Amino acid sequence: MGYRRSFKPRYKFPQIKGRKPTFRVGYNSHGGWSTLGEIRAIELDRGNDFPKGLSRFPDDTPAIWVCPTCRKALRYVVEASDWEHVDDEAEPLTASESEMLRDISAIPMRQTDIIAHDDGDEGYLLLRP
Repeated sequence: MGYRRSFKPRYKFPQIKGRKPTFRVGYNSHGGWSTLGEIRAIELDRGNDFPKGLSRFPDDTPAIWVCPTCRKALRYVVEASDWEHVDDEAEPLTASESEMLRDISAIPMRQTDIIAHDDGDEGYLLLRP
């Protein structure tokens, strides 16, 4: 049995900020669009850094955090200690995780959408200017 020379993920996700999304649907754990100004305020209140390069977009620009899969979006609902379990697609979800999965919203991508930032955990800030 040989090893595969390259690994190709089952989904594609953006590699470069400011580019068009390479996935057709993103998934969000909160289910609704917000504005860039509201998301900036929330992230700063949480003590998170927020990219200064986004100041070129008005605060009222529609924005939402998305993930390339439902299971990745589920990580933003469960405790951080459960992330590894949720990420392992070979492991079945618990009943409560399956229930939470039903609340994940699918966000169809548009050609004009821009990935403005990634959080390093496959969460992407999507702008719809």
